[in-house]
Amino acid sequence: MREQFQEWLNSYEPNGLHEIDVRPVASLLDALADCGDVLPADYCDQLEIPKGSTYAQAVADVRQWCATKQGQPATEPALESLDEAKARWESLLGVAVTSDEDGFLLSSPTGFPLATMAISEGPGGKYRPHFGQPVAAQEEWMKEHRERKVPERSAEDVYWEYVEKVGEEGCANAVVDYIDPSAVVEILLERIDADDLDEYLHDNLIAVFNVVSDNRDQS
Repeated sequence: MREQFQEWLNSYEPNGLHEIDVRPVASLLDALADCGDVLPADYCDQLEIPKGSTYAQAVADVRQWCATKQGQPATEPALESLDEAKARWESLLGVAVTSDEDGFLLSSPTGFPLATMAISEGPGGKYRPHFGQPVAAQEEWMKEHRERKVPERSAEDVYWEYVEKVGEEGCANAVVDYIDPSAVVEILLERIDADDLDEYLHDNLIAVFNVVSDNRDQS
């Protein structure tokens, strides 16, 4: 039935929405009234409905357009509100839609302006979008982010990040292995008390050195 619906649309000129007559295909439209499959994009363009619309949405739009054209009461409200149109397009596009002075602004999750969207009433009784490039808003966003100073990470910040991941002992050993021994000595000498270092070196080096020397002399 979906193919029959497409063939029926193919019988009209691409811009012949005003010529469409639903009476010969009333039973076909009834069968597709609840069809949740997506209508191909070319047919969405032909019907002037959003790409990604379902067959059910296309049927409802066609019926509403024909009822309006023939001066009959529409089965649904002839005109959706701006809030409803905004919500519909926000859902279809999957991006944030906010109001601005020229209509609406579509933004990425990071807040980058993707497009402007102006909405006007379409022939089917629903609002239609018109998209543009928000050049000024994009330039302003990039300027703000260039000027925003991101604090640089210190070596200490990096170290503690890895401590949280693998533990302090592993990180401490890895850092010691990473640094050249002479550099380690230079760093430590700036932090160690001179008297404490003198006592430690005397107890651990001079004593060992004397023992080694005595052993050599005896041999």
